Amino acid sequence: MGTRWIPAVTSAPLVVPGALLLLLSFQSAGVGPGATAAAALGVGCLLAIRVALGPLAAVSYGQLVAGGGLSAFALWTLLSALWSDSAARAIIEYDRGLLYVLVFALLATVRHTSENLRLLLRGLFAAMLVVCLAALVSRLLPGLVTVAVR
Repeated sequence: MGTRWIPAVTSAPLVVPGALLLLLSFQSAGVGPGATAAAALGVGCLLAIRVALGPLAAVSYGQLVAGGGLSAFALWTLLSALWSDSAARAIIEYDRGLLYVLVFALLATVRHTSENLRLLLRGLFAAMLVVCLAALVSRLLPGLVTVAVR
């Protein structure tokens, strides 16, 4: 009874990239100040839950290097607020870098198997298909789906 939830906890992070793609695509393509920060906060919470509940995969040297590079990129973006003429924009871009780091860390906790890769790719494909179909419908039937231009 106690181990039934383990498959769900271990595979749940694999649908996060597809869900983020889908959600952020319909929130000003994820470039707005609130959408990316909210997504980073949500993924951070999911990462904390994942670390607390599930068995974690061993982290490889390559993952440490890639994660360190992503973290350095996010930190550099945040530090650019010190010399930028638009510190607010640098912080918004830092949110995006932080989101990259958190999604990478979340996916690094999952064992790398062909079945997990299939699940990840299916989620991404499904999200891309929905976004593309919504874009097509907005062009073919503009009265049915309206697009706000900012």
